[in-house]
Amino acid sequence: MAGKKIGFIGLGAMGRGLVGNLIRKGFDVAVWDIAPAAVDAQVAKGAKRGESIAALARDCDVICTMVPDAPDVKRAALGDDGIIAGAHPGLIYVDFSTVDPTTSRTVGAALAEKGVRMLDSPVGRGVPEAEAGTVTFMVGGDAKTLEEVRPILEAMSSEIMHIGDLGAGTTIKLVNNYLA
Repeated sequence: MAGKKIGFIGLGAMGRGLVGNLIRKGFDVAVWDIAPAAVDAQVAKGAKRGESIAALARDCDVICTMVPDAPDVKRAALGDDGIIAGAHPGLIYVDFSTVDPTTSRTVGAALAEKGVRMLDSPVGRGVPEAEAGTVTFMVGGDAKTLEEVRPILEAMSSEIMHIGDLGAGTTIKLVNNYLA
């Protein structure tokens, strides 16, 4: 993924830690968040400012979200100014949010019509690990697509597990949360 442009949406406690690792490891990252101060903080650390989610999708090779809930994922991915509005064939979308598998599959199917490949990759562990780059990613989706983005995921994590098809990552994360 050397030279690939990454767009990152969602700069809350977990998102800012993940983005911080990408910046520190030299990735070309542009960011967007509903809170301008969160964007400003990452721009001060070396990220580029995204004009909108659709603009990030147009300008990037890989776009990631780390947002609070399923409605936020749907809005970021399928909203009027979402990923789908700027989608281009070959774009890879990685959702780090903890949502339900149906949301992941629904969003993935809609984006696939625009030539976008999606991975659901919820995060295991917490804020300190996000900042340290030692989270676990539980990935659902195409194995070849995972291999394309593996260097990006490795920059933010200590463990990457391919669980199965799209939606499998969120399924195992929900089981993990229930057992914990």
